[in-house]
Amino acid sequence: FKENFIRDVRDLRGELNVFVQPKKYATIGGGEPLLQRAPLIYLCTYIHKLSGKIELETNGSKPAILQEVLKKGMIERLVFLMHAPLEVTLFQKITKAGTFFKSTEEVIADVKTSLNLIREYQDDYDMVIRTTIVPSLLFKIGRASCRERV
Repeated sequence: FKENFIRDVRDLRGELNVFVQPKKYATIGGGEPLLQRAPLIYLCTYIHKLSGKIELETNGSKPAILQEVLKKGMIERLVFLMHAPLEVTLFQKITKAGTFFKSTEEVIADVKTSLNLIREYQDDYDMVIRTTIVPSLLFKIGRASCRERV
């Protein structure tokens, strides 16, 4: 694993040298970047060496890693992907959370912890909250619930 990681990071570093421009944003997203702590920290450090800025997209499911990134001042912009209201039934229905290693309640608790961290460090970065409205899944009460929590 480690050998492949090093080779992949070297390949990626070559691409970053071409595409990252000083004072421009490089977005780290897709899936959940906080699931890959070591590569995330490495990428943030390397992009900063290139004088790039970092936009990180997250769904808030990994608050411990988010706290590390925020505490170290590794990002300039955070895009928080609010996929569903933080009510168990709607959250489960929309996100299908709780089907793998954690219950839906645990995932919601992690997202709430992340939202509290976002508030705690809010002066350190720009913030964007993004959601997708699917009318058949998210009714007026669900939208209001998302807005209220944020």
